[in-house]
Amino acid sequence: GLVYFAGHGVQAEDSHNYLLPIGADTDIIKSAQLPDGAVSLGFIRGAMDGGGLNLIFLDACRKAPYAFMRGNGKRGLVPVTGGSDDILIAYATAAGDSADDSDAYGSNSPYTASLIKWMAEPLPIEILLKKVRADVMRQTHGSQRPIYNPEFTQDFYFTAPPAGKEPAVAPDVEAIL
Repeated sequence: GLVYFAGHGVQAEDSHNYLLPIGADTDIIKSAQLPDGAVSLGFIRGAMDGGGLNLIFLDACRKAPYAFMRGNGKRGLVPVTGGSDDILIAYATAAGDSADDSDAYGSNSPYTASLIKWMAEPLPIEILLKKVRADVMRQTHGSQRPIYNPEFTQDFYFTAPPAGKEPAVAPDVEAIL
């Protein structure tokens, strides 16, 4: 499965991550409303567990748009680890940092623009994400540093390499164990 989200993301006091749908910033006035008015990243992960390789791309600016969140000392989403062995969660910026969501870069953020560019190339997902990180850091002068959690054991390409040009495949983890 694949989930792509662009918008605001917040971390609640209980360290759960929530993705905010359009209009949620006017509907939610206190943190207790987050579970009802936003989408839990934990819910998305749980729904994806057990279904093969799953990819989640979060181009969330990680700035708390709510007054009640600004004083809690936490900014944006906390990296999620554990759970399924075949899930990749890629974040537009590191925890504690904010992604540039200005219009200065055109219709897409630096992260999304780079992701789109590199998805067209026959690259393993790990290499693709390293190139995205380099692009974004260069474009934002180091103020935005994309990260991802590499909790997957399968090879993945958005664009398949030409026949006969496939790189060596990583060993089967189950066979080694």
